Amino acid sequence: MTMLVAFAPSDHQPARWVTFGSCVVVVAWVGTSLVFSLYLTSIADYGSIFGALASVVVALTYLYIASAAVLVGAQLDALVRERVADQGQSEPATVAA
Repeated sequence: MTMLVAFAPSDHQPARWVTFGSCVVVVAWVGTSLVFSLYLTSIADYGSIFGALASVVVALTYLYIASAAVLVGAQLDALVRERVADQGQSEPATVAA
């Protein structure tokens, strides 16, 4: 996630291994994956509604949810960089691993 957030924007940013946005992405991705899995096993019955296309519908829905988590994390990283730039610091503080 960190590499995606570092290299995907049009302006090149230095890569940090752990950022606030990448931590949010990982937590949101795992959380939404667990909730979506629970929903699929206990509530939804895509097989009877969509038939043979059920796996395609499920895969596209999962990719939509995962991409939303990535976009939220990237937006949080952009907000952190903006706040740090407004305060006059050169770079955001990194988390020691």
